[in-house]
This record gives sequence, C-alpha cells and structure tokens, in this order.
Amino acid sequence: MSSLSYKILTKSVGFLLNTLSIFNPKKAAKIAYGLHSKPRIGKISEGQIPEILQTAVQKIFLTNNLEYQTYTWAGSQETILLMHGWESNSARWQQLLPYLLATQKTIIALDAPAHGRSGDDSFSVPKYAKIINEFSKTTKIDHIIAHSIGGAAAIFYQHKYQNPDLKKMVILGAPSDLQVLIDNFTKLMGFSNHLKKHLETEFSTNVGLAISDFSAQKFAQTIAIPTLVVHDQNDTVVAFGESQKIIKNWKNVTFLETKNLGHSMHDAQLYQTIVNYLEL
Repeated sequence: MSSLSYKILTKSVGFLLNTLSIFNPKKAAKIAYGLHSKPRIGKISEGQIPEILQTAVQKIFLTNNLEYQTYTWAGSQETILLMHGWESNSARWQQLLPYLLATQKTIIALDAPAHGRSGDDSFSVPKYAKIINEFSKTTKIDHIIAHSIGGAAAIFYQHKYQNPDLKKMVILGAPSDLQVLIDNFTKLMGFSNHLKKHLETEFSTNVGLAISDFSAQKFAQTIAIPTLVVHDQNDTVVAFGESQKIIKNWKNVTFLETKNLGHSMHDAQLYQTIVNYLEL
C-alpha cells in the first residue's frame, strides 16, 4: 500500500469513527483502541522463519493459556534478553547478535504479544512487561536490551516488578509519554477532540493508570540499576526529545546521542559500545 493510499484509508476510518462517536462514543473509542493495539506487520509464518532465528533453540513460553515464542543462543549462565519494538520481531536483532554472541553470554529473544510467532491478538506496554515478568520466573535475566516501544516496556517492567536479578539495561530509541503516542495516533487518524477524550479514557482503563502518569520519565525515577539510553538525532519515528524526558530524573543513567542512524540504529560502533557497557 502506498503512503497516499494509507493516508486516505486512515482518514476514512477516522471519519467513520468520528461519526460513530457522536452516537456511541464508548464503542467508537473501543474500536479506535483496538486499531492502535493490533500490529499490521511483524508476524512470522511457520514456513518463513528468518535464517538468523533458525540458528537459535526455539521454545514456546506458555502463560495465561497463550504461547509466546522465544529464541535462545546458549552460552554462559549470564543472560541477555532482547525486546523488540512495534510491528517488528526477534529477527530485528540479526546485526547486533554477532557482537552479543562474542561475549559468550546466553542470548534470549522473545517475540512480543501479537508479533513474530507469539500468540495474543493485541499489544500493550503493560502486557509486554507482564509477559517478561512471567518469563523471568522461569529464566534469570541479567541484562535487557530493548528497542523503541520495547524500551518503554522494559522501563515499565523494571519500575513495576523490580527484578532483583537484573544488572543493567540498554534502551534504544524509546518513547516516554503515552500521551504523545495518543496525540500522534489521533493526528494520524484525524480523530475529533470528542473521540480523543473517550479514547484517552479507554487507554487509561487498559493501562491501569492516568494517561499523565503513564510515562517512562516517571517510571525511571524508581529504577536503581545502571542503564544506557541511546537515541538518534535523526529519529523520525520517536522524537529525540522523548529520550531527554526519560533521562531527566534518572539517577543511574548514561546517555549516548547518535547521528544519522535513524530509528533502527544499526551500527557496528554502537553495537560494540553496547557490549562494552554490559561487560563493565
């Protein structure tokens, strides 16, 4: 689908939901929330597993009657958990993996809810964090490397569950405020202020917090472990200012600003920096 076609489609859906919200705002908000929480891409079919993931031991992690796909590259007893972002999957770590494998630590990647080969039909940061918490009860996690919304989930995870085994985190190109995500989605879809107000209520109900309180900037204040936060000046997906919010009140944080890596942040020098940070 071309960018023009996608824009026309989103605005058309937005118009229909704006109309519905006049008569049934709660239903319109539920539909809008459902659209926001269901990824369009990022799934992996059984017959199309990327080659890099075929080199791992593939296991299903079962919790709450849902299956979540994990990939393990065995090494020492020290583990690194990889958390990908929105509309992605564990294959996004392909370029970083050689650097991590050189540390001889055990590397584990997990497909997020509704992504890759994992089950579930929707995604949210609290749900992602909850899955990681359940997984940590079966597998010790020493380090986390997380990208984009996976980074937000990692921060929320440590804020809420305070894993005592976790030694360090690396957060790449992560958003801070849920309000910003809602504002961006509202603008993309062309939602009215009336619908937006009800959508915010729906989000608040689902995340279990007021929208203003669902912020990595606030969560970070409760996290004591050393963390490397990396963000690129030219990130066109998550604004650079989001990382500045995250690090503002984080006492034990190291910030690294990159240039011209965009949102994906694939770069050999950065990879080596991440490895060096984890091995300090």
